[in-house]
Amino acid sequence: MKVSERDSTVVIDTPLGMTSGPMRRSITEAMIKQTKQLVLLLTRSEIQGVEDILEAGAAAQLTLTCSHDYPIELVNKPKLKGSYTEVCSCGVNKQCRVCERKPFISVVDA
Repeated sequence: MKVSERDSTVVIDTPLGMTSGPMRRSITEAMIKQTKQLVLLLTRSEIQGVEDILEAGAAAQLTLTCSHDYPIELVNKPKLKGSYTEVCSCGVNKQCRVCERKPFISVVDA
């Protein structure tokens, strides 16, 4: 993108999986600064510690929720039977009936 001098959407899947602390924050800030159209696919554990950066840098946030996470992770029973993905407009600091999850317990804390 920099060589062609064109804006393009950048999609990054789980970029923070093996990072923590200051490194995670630094990488998140750098990703947001590098493009005008950034799509980050993040897990709940990746979001921890960078919520403020994501809130400040995001034009929009969506949550993808997999129905098969009920009842282990999801609080509310999905509307339909079977395994499917539902989208809501919740962000890193908001939950609704669709995406509300039980408290996160990291492997380190367990």
